[in-house]
Amino acid sequence: PSSSLSVDQPFDSPTIIGAYDVSGNPIGGITITADRDPTTGTGIIRGTLSVVTDSSGQSTFSPLAYDKTDIFRVRFTANGKTVVSDPVGPLLPGTPTCIRVENSANGSGVIIPTQTLNVGNSITAFGILRDQFGNFAGNPADTTWFLESVTGGIKDSDLSQSIGASTVLTGHNPGTATIRATNGQLSSIASGVVTYVDAPPSIPGGGGFIGGGGSGGGG
Repeated sequence: PSSSLSVDQPFDSPTIIGAYDVSGNPIGGITITADRDPTTGTGIIRGTLSVVTDSSGQSTFSPLAYDKTDIFRVRFTANGKTVVSDPVGPLLPGTPTCIRVENSANGSGVIIPTQTLNVGNSITAFGILRDQFGNFAGNPADTTWFLESVTGGIKDSDLSQSIGASTVLTGHNPGTATIRATNGQLSSIASGVVTYVDAPPSIPGGGGFIGGGGSGGGG
């Protein structure tokens, strides 16, 4: 199989697999299955995954598709025998379906988790597009940012900007909020709850311990 398309689309052309005996004669009527070679890729093959060979020993797998943007091979199995395709991919990401508030610009991160920070500390949020299979599909500069579920002294002005590929939240007072990113009509997944608390008082460094002395005897 081969594909220069996105994960949303089937491979460019049908994949034909033949079954033959040791003398090279075609074997009809046996079932050949397709899946991802488990030593390659991380995704799932979908489409026509099981085909019975015809009288000429041929089986046509169409459509076949794959849901990740990494490089993979397709494994075909019949009667305990396997054949593995040449490498396929990387495919293009699919059409974005959602925007998520994550902690890395290149899609390698995760949704910003629930956490507690001291007042004055900052957290950077990136608006990450994902396709229907969770593949990274961009970090657009026209994303809109705002805070939700705000409590305490957290304010909208604690965000460094309201439009951009990213924003920085710096809580100047105790309180809580979640960070929300929106872009067009895409579904939106906010951050976890970010809680700001007053920093504990610092303990000044100092000299040695001063203790009371024992009473002396009089004479």
